[in-house]
Amino acid sequence: MAYLQTKVPRDCHEAVSQCPSIQNTSFVSLIKPDGYEEPFDVFCDKDTAGGSTWTVIQRRLGETIIFNRSWSDYKHGFGFPGREFWIGNEKLAHLTNQKRYELRMEFENPAGQSYYVTYEYFRIDDELGNYAISSLGNFGGNAGYQSCLKNARFFAYKCDKTCERPYTCDMPPQQGCFCPKNYLRKNGKCLPKSRCGCFLNEEDRVLEPDEVYINIDCSRRYQCTDNRLSTEQSFACSTDATCDERDGQRGCYCNTDYVGDGVTCVSAIPKNCNDIFLSGVTNSGKYRIYPIAYPDGINVYCDMDIDGGGWTVFQRRTKAVVDFNQGWNEYKIGFGSPKRDHWLGNDKIHALTNQKEYKLRIDMRHSDGNLYYALYSNFSIRNVSDKYRLSLGDYSGNAGKNAMSYSNGQQFSTHDEDHDGWRRYNCADNHRGAWWFGFHTVVCSACDTKEEHCHYRPENQRCCVSCNLANLNGEYNGTTRGTNIYWGNANRGIGCGLTFTEMKIKPV
Repeated sequence: MAYLQTKVPRDCHEAVSQCPSIQNTSFVSLIKPDGYEEPFDVFCDKDTAGGSTWTVIQRRLGETIIFNRSWSDYKHGFGFPGREFWIGNEKLAHLTNQKRYELRMEFENPAGQSYYVTYEYFRIDDELGNYAISSLGNFGGNAGYQSCLKNARFFAYKCDKTCERPYTCDMPPQQGCFCPKNYLRKNGKCLPKSRCGCFLNEEDRVLEPDEVYINIDCSRRYQCTDNRLSTEQSFACSTDATCDERDGQRGCYCNTDYVGDGVTCVSAIPKNCNDIFLSGVTNSGKYRIYPIAYPDGINVYCDMDIDGGGWTVFQRRTKAVVDFNQGWNEYKIGFGSPKRDHWLGNDKIHALTNQKEYKLRIDMRHSDGNLYYALYSNFSIRNVSDKYRLSLGDYSGNAGKNAMSYSNGQQFSTHDEDHDGWRRYNCADNHRGAWWFGFHTVVCSACDTKEEHCHYRPENQRCCVSCNLANLNGEYNGTTRGTNIYWGNANRGIGCGLTFTEMKIKPV
């Protein structure tokens, strides 16, 4: 096409302005955007949108031109302006950076239906910016098309995964722009998963929050905390452990006849909770120990928190679910669950306390919420032939006076085996709980006025009876005075109505 003036138009709009003879017919024209070296041909569309003039940058009509091309081809352009072509990224960069341009994209589906979308301000970067789209502006049109941010892709049925939740979806799958494979969303952007804070390079995966990963030879340990990956480079299994994968979890596992967390393993089979504590296990919970008389082991609850940890619990009261008014055989073998209310069993307590010296700690909570404890420097019981006779050392603590002073040296009594030494009165039966009863007193004058003494008052009787200053195995919600859980009295201890007790032992 010839022009009357020497200045080459910068786009199709200027070409029409310089050649008034052009009416409503599309045409091919030379243009030269600002800064571009040589003029080049473009296709100018005057058939679209009411006769407006559009500079066409791409057209596809069939399969005559291959569009799967190299970077260089897309940089310089290819095809024929009057047919199928790509204008070229270098030309497009100069074109869109000389003034403000609107972008219009037209589509036709196989059924012959036409659609279009518009963006009010379209611009791309130069080659240094990899020709990235630097501006689009507001979206319009009738195609229902959604533009996706950098690295995002449009999917018909998908959900987004994030750096914080790399393997689970935060919402049901739906249609829209989502991060493609190996990309995850972070701060609203789709980033390569390698840019997530908890990306593990040697596994090419992202750890979930608080997830721990140990590498294949157990020489390094990783943990994801607050979207940051911490690495323990000096991690190593114990020489008495094996690096293995069990139940889908790789880690260090102590060998047979060893206990511990795999990093620390103790060769001796634990005989009590303190052995487990010394092996490096510091979480309270149920464990299996192996007293000398129990080679197959017994389950116990280990208190690893109180007073230095390593305490083996043999009694706990927290609620009225478990009945503690049990018979001789039940107290002999034990009842309840180690993680809940229970009595471990007199045979087991004897086996434990006669394999080495132990101290006793009793933790208690009164109904007013106050906490107390009693500590005895030595604790053991004899075997069944001596009716589990009790031996106690020196007392200390904040629970008042020594409420077990009269229990020391006494045999164990239950409602069906009375060994309290009082022929005409069954202490365990009347106080509704088994214990080492050994103190007997009858009070008549103060029975009505000193209820805090926790004496048992038989029905329709004038006098009160007390067998001991303490009974931690009484009824949890004893309605009759003297049948509940008590420790001493107002003068000697913390009184009646305890709501929590726990008896535990630890080697001296």
